[in-house]
Amino acid sequence: MDKRKAIGDTIREFRKKNHWTQAELGEKIGVSRNAVASYEQGKRAPSIEVESRICDLFNITHDELRGITFAIDFMLKVNPTEKTMLEYYRQIPPSAREEVSNRIYAYYQKFHKRG
Repeated sequence: MDKRKAIGDTIREFRKKNHWTQAELGEKIGVSRNAVASYEQGKRAPSIEVESRICDLFNITHDELRGITFAIDFMLKVNPTEKTMLEYYRQIPPSAREEVSNRIYAYYQKFHKRG
């Protein structure tokens, strides 16, 4: 898949998940609505600076923005439920993630000791 098309598809997917218009997303990342439309249509790719703002906003990596997720699934053998849980985790505000991580670790310790 073309890099620009992959980036555009990802931007569209995350924008729609957040129920934002192209203009709203553009405002959040410092570009025009037309720029967002061009990214989503694969007509142009965002600069590395804009790419970084997009990744920060959606809490995804540059690889994920470019549609490169198969490596994680393959290497970790992530099943669909685990993938969904990871997607939920990434939507939690960064300030709350430590609490979630601590709770998961506590459950791990509780059940790992029984093993």
